[in-house]
Amino acid sequence: MPSSERYSVTTWPSGRITPLPLEAHPGVRVIAGHGLAIPRQGEQVALPEELYSRQLLDLDLGSEGAIADFISRYGLLLDEDWLGLPAPVPEAEWMKGLNLVGRPLRNVKREMIATLRGMEEDGHGPEVVAAVAFAMNTAMATERLRRRTTMTLQRTHTIVHCDQVRIAAWQLRDMTRLFVEAAEGSDGSRALAAWESRHWARPVSLEEALLDSACILNKALSRFCTRVEVYGSHETVALYPETDAYRAMCLQLFNDIAETTPWRTCQSDTCGRPFRRQIGRALYGQYRLEGEKLHYCSPSCAAAQRSRVRRTRIATAARYAREGLTPQQTAERMSTSEDVVTAEQVRGWLAAGAKRRKGGAS
Repeated sequence: MPSSERYSVTTWPSGRITPLPLEAHPGVRVIAGHGLAIPRQGEQVALPEELYSRQLLDLDLGSEGAIADFISRYGLLLDEDWLGLPAPVPEAEWMKGLNLVGRPLRNVKREMIATLRGMEEDGHGPEVVAAVAFAMNTAMATERLRRRTTMTLQRTHTIVHCDQVRIAAWQLRDMTRLFVEAAEGSDGSRALAAWESRHWARPVSLEEALLDSACILNKALSRFCTRVEVYGSHETVALYPETDAYRAMCLQLFNDIAETTPWRTCQSDTCGRPFRRQIGRALYGQYRLEGEKLHYCSPSCAAAQRSRVRRTRIATAARYAREGLTPQQTAERMSTSEDVVTAEQVRGWLAAGAKRRKGGAS
């Protein structure tokens, strides 16, 4: 059951860390229905602000084509150790002994079944058993896909199963919701109710979920260690590795946890994403962190919501007019404690509705 106790989530170091260059892989294509062929040759791209809470949350994980397009644009969305969640996540221990290389898959299948039965006999709950079963089946599907792919393609492309990508995306989306609720002082019930991960059994409490998330996030952040960089007078020598989309988004989440700026929820009826900056200005990197109008994650969301509200008010005003109410009576009906409507506004909505109907009839 979710706890009402508040949890403080902090970072070390306490400030933001500059992300490494992001390597995208244009030309990703879907193979064999559920596989991806990712070109090994990549190119550097600019890291979009809040990629983890915007494009990733919008990503349709049910579409292999959408997943391929995401990797083509932003880079590899894959946890290298995707099979083994780090301790203390209980599912991690059951995946350590899984070895597929060079072995007949039917033998591995029998071992998997025996492992799952042993988990049930040891008293593990059905959600944990199902999570391990999903991870094992994904491992099997991935190995089967690689064995059926020609060596010619494997020399130029990385072959992954879409469920590997889904695992990394689920982790990030679930962790984002958890850390947002922790920052709000919530009990985590919304994040746990919206749980997506199928390889990581839903934790029973916010405390357990945050501890698991910290372990997963810390493992991904290990790439961003302290280092020395040397810059020559004629040529820059890069002494740091390029990173993938998964680690870059983990670092974005880390940086937002480190900041004191509160998370907000977009008030658009069709959005509802968590955000810290209103993005969508003329140039990359321009955004707002504060202000009375920061109810929406982007100007486009704000404009779309204003349009929806206006259409609703036009329709409501027209309905009251058909019922015989005067503009003043309609204004009184539509007014709230936070939004006072005037008769003049009602007349404007009625005129707009009449103009729209006239235009539709012509």
